[in-house]
Amino acid sequence: TGVEFEMIDLVKEMDRRGVENFAGVKYTGLYETRAFPDAMRCAAYKGGKYDILSGREELMIESLAAGIEGFIGSQFNYGGDIYNAIYSETDSTKRNALQLASIELLYVWLENVPSTIDGNKLMVNLAGVPIGPARLPMLPPSDEDIATLKTAVQGWCGEYAGIFDNGVAICRAVGSAVVVE
Repeated sequence: TGVEFEMIDLVKEMDRRGVENFAGVKYTGLYETRAFPDAMRCAAYKGGKYDILSGREELMIESLAAGIEGFIGSQFNYGGDIYNAIYSETDSTKRNALQLASIELLYVWLENVPSTIDGNKLMVNLAGVPIGPARLPMLPPSDEDIATLKTAVQGWCGEYAGIFDNGVAICRAVGSAVVVE
């Protein structure tokens, strides 16, 4: 939107005005320099009075460290099991490895799907969740686009699926040779 201000100011103002249906903030701009300190201040405001949610799954560990406990994101549609594993892992070294794996899966589609195609939607369809074709202005993927992404996901599965205790659903959906039961 091009509008930038610290969310703590919004939270305080909503509280001051007594806006009863104000529940909190979904933080999507967590890539900004002061976003995490601001998110932490919001999460701590009045003992955690408001829900502060992350819209960046790939920053789950950082978000948890800042006091954010709720997440809203599109990657959960094809990788919910991956993010549940990150969320529930207590060993920091393994948690970091799991999050890096999730980031690498994100880059699988970012690097293998043309920008004119909705890569996230294609990932969800590959995962076996039939959500239908893309809508304009996004273009439908060609058979070659689908095959390229499927091969790239299979490659990711071969490298990373084994670190997840219960396997990874998208790997089973794309027929990866690495399946942990």
